[in-house]
Amino acid sequence: MRQSTEQRRLLAVLVADIVGYSRLMAENEADTFYRVKDLQSSLITPTTERNHGRVVKWTGDGFIGTFDSAVDAVRAAIELQSGVAAAGASSPEDRRIRFRIGINTGDVIIVPGDVYGDTVNVAARLQTLAEPGGICISTGVRDAVRGKFSVEFENRGELSVKNIPDPVGTFNVIFDPIAWTMGRDAARPKPGAGNRRNRLAAALVLLVAAATGVGWYLLGNPHNPSPAPAPPAEPTSPSPDLGSAGMTTSSWREE
Repeated sequence: MRQSTEQRRLLAVLVADIVGYSRLMAENEADTFYRVKDLQSSLITPTTERNHGRVVKWTGDGFIGTFDSAVDAVRAAIELQSGVAAAGASSPEDRRIRFRIGINTGDVIIVPGDVYGDTVNVAARLQTLAEPGGICISTGVRDAVRGKFSVEFENRGELSVKNIPDPVGTFNVIFDPIAWTMGRDAARPKPGAGNRRNRLAAALVLLVAAATGVGWYLLGNPHNPSPAPAPPAEPTSPSPDLGSAGMTTSSWREE
């Protein structure tokens, strides 16, 4: 009896597609091909894996990725769109590569090299509703990630999408690619910086604690009597003649 290789899991599914891919290929096939391959290796794969996901398959003009949580999927999508925007900033407007991204969460059927099910189909339809460079998510994804990021969500209402019997609640993720990229870069500590900051913070806490303790002891401790006045200083005898010992005051200072 042949053993089934598929399995079912609850996953967040990300579907991405390049805007105007056919036109880009028709205008300059080699340039488009190599730029897409570069994005796959330098941005898409590492960003997906860094956010605890995996690229299930490449579709020529896009890809499908799965994540264990909606939070990871949306974070990856924002980083991807920000990175793609930065990579294409120096290209002419009509030659820039832009992605549309759709994200849905739910039960999926997993087979080697692919995923199936209504969850995947809805994610693919949400992708077609996204703006170039934008992210469109379902209500379930919005509910899971709300309050987790410094982004906003534009409610597009319940939309009817092709071959899906029930309307789908949809939201656009509103974010600033430049601000997000700068914020993420600033949040990454340099090697060793975290340890130095921790040591400095610990030293500052100890210093404040010590100063507070001394102040309490001198000013706020009722059991600490006021210090007795110092006795008057006794008159001192004239200093001995340093010159008689063969050394003047000035010559001692110079040494």
